[in-house]
Amino acid sequence: MRRRKHLALLAEQERDEMVEPEETTIERAQEAAMARKAVDALAERDRLALLMREEGLDYNEIAEALELSPGSVGTTLSRARRRLVESYEALQKSREEREKNAAS
Repeated sequence: MRRRKHLALLAEQERDEMVEPEETTIERAQEAAMARKAVDALAERDRLALLMREEGLDYNEIAEALELSPGSVGTTLSRARRRLVESYEALQKSREEREKNAAS
C-alpha cells in the first residue's frame, strides 16, 4: 500500500515536471518579426494611434497629433487593435501552412 502511494506520488511529480518546452531564441525572434509585420500592415493612422497609446499618450494628445476629435480616438484604437489581431493571425496561419508544407 505504501509503495503504491509512493509510485503515485512519483507519477504525479513527473506529470507536473512535464512542461511545454520554452520558446527558443529563434522562435521568439520569428514571433517578434511577425508582430512587426502585423503592425506595419496597419493603415498609418491606426498604426500611429496604437503606438502613441502604447507610449502613454492620452486620448486628447493622440487626437491633437492625428487631427482627430478626442471622441474618435477610441474608435480608431478599437479598429486598429482588431485589425492588428486579424493581421497577426493571418501571418501566423501563413507561417504554419509554410511549415506544414515544408515538413511534407
